[in-house]
Amino acid sequence: MEEFKRDGYLLQRPDGPPVRVRGIVLCGTGDMPAKSLFLRIKQFNGSYGCPRCLHKGESYEGTNVHRYSPGVPLRTNADVEFHGTVALASGIPCYDVKGISYLYRMLPNMIRSTGIDAMHGAFSGLGKALLEWWFHADYSGNDFSSIHIIESVNARLTQIKVPSFLNKFPRSVSELSPWKSLDYKVWLLYDSVPVLSGLMSDLYLNHHMLLVSALYILSQQSISSAQIDQASALIGNMKHDKSAVKRNKGLSPKPILFRKLKKLLALSCLYAEIQDLTPFTINDITRQVNLTLFAC
Repeated sequence: MEEFKRDGYLLQRPDGPPVRVRGIVLCGTGDMPAKSLFLRIKQFNGSYGCPRCLHKGESYEGTNVHRYSPGVPLRTNADVEFHGTVALASGIPCYDVKGISYLYRMLPNMIRSTGIDAMHGAFSGLGKALLEWWFHADYSGNDFSSIHIIESVNARLTQIKVPSFLNKFPRSVSELSPWKSLDYKVWLLYDSVPVLSGLMSDLYLNHHMLLVSALYILSQQSISSAQIDQASALIGNMKHDKSAVKRNKGLSPKPILFRKLKKLLALSCLYAEIQDLTPFTINDITRQVNLTLFAC
């Protein structure tokens, strides 16, 4: 990449003189194990396993958790270099940084340029959680449970006729083990609202539609700053909709949902900032690596 950034590639054009093209990696994403490997930071189960902040986790019933704390200090590029240097000199991870990653040298800002994994965070993360809260027997005693409509939901799903060029067919919500990330994405963005309309109570359906609208906007091939503001407003309306707060049995999924959505918005804002600085549109916020080419 350093060679491509420095020397570029001479692109021959059939209708004009050759053009030298250079490029840099601006940003990218991956799942948590991949991020840990590439960023040289311990995984999410480490004390400081978050690649974006320095909020220390703690053990609770065998699980690493992070208590809510306002004003959590964020990692910076300077932190990464310092902690990596200390770790290399001592042989012990410093704030869970094990060394200086190659990405530190390649990216404009390794921390801000590494976004969340929307597929696993928003779709198979939030999407799966919502299906479990609505349709799993463990939550049947909660106000938000929709287990009483599960047969009608499955019946509607089986009636959906997908285009011939798609090899994904709607699955039953009664058994989620066969579901893949793409199934959750299709369910959230395309199937859930029409399938749940007239079955789920308006209170929770309207709340869910705010989420779907925001995710649909953020999942477009290219998005503008105005669209990010629109998605942010939709998520803000979700957060302030007191009537749809989940309750009973001490279950409170909303803080989890909003933390994930805030991260998705932060990634989208970063892409918009970079887009303002580049001559080409950066497409698809869920793409693994984004490369923008500069012609000179």
